[in-house]
Amino acid sequence: MVKNDNKNKESFTVDSIPNVSPAKADEMCRIGAVIIDIRGNYITAYKKFDVPEMIYLPEAGKGILFDKLNKERPYIVAETSTSIKSRKLVGELIDKGFQSVYNLAGGFVEWERDGFPVTENKKARLTGSCMCQLRPREKE
Repeated sequence: MVKNDNKNKESFTVDSIPNVSPAKADEMCRIGAVIIDIRGNYITAYKKFDVPEMIYLPEAGKGILFDKLNKERPYIVAETSTSIKSRKLVGELIDKGFQSVYNLAGGFVEWERDGFPVTENKKARLTGSCMCQLRPREKE
């Protein structure tokens, strides 16, 4: 069930998980929110969110993160596009008492498509005919 919190659909709730649009996430990052990027290292080596504060957290080690974060600070959890893993992590953070944590609706794909800032390392660009064959296109 989707509940819209405002007319611009900048934030909404799906199955009790708060979500923000890329536009709202960008606005929040400019005033102190932190993006927690849970995409794999092979993906973040190529393209990253270009925001003031980032935490890279490919799935390993997330338990360590919970104890080190300020529970009152706003966090936006992001993955590539599907948001299945990021929505799960948002739920876990809420269960641990975090006050302001959101899922990035559409993940990095929507962020980039909507023209928000990205850094790119062309030497880490991936190539391959399917996901199982992806590898860096250029060698360093």
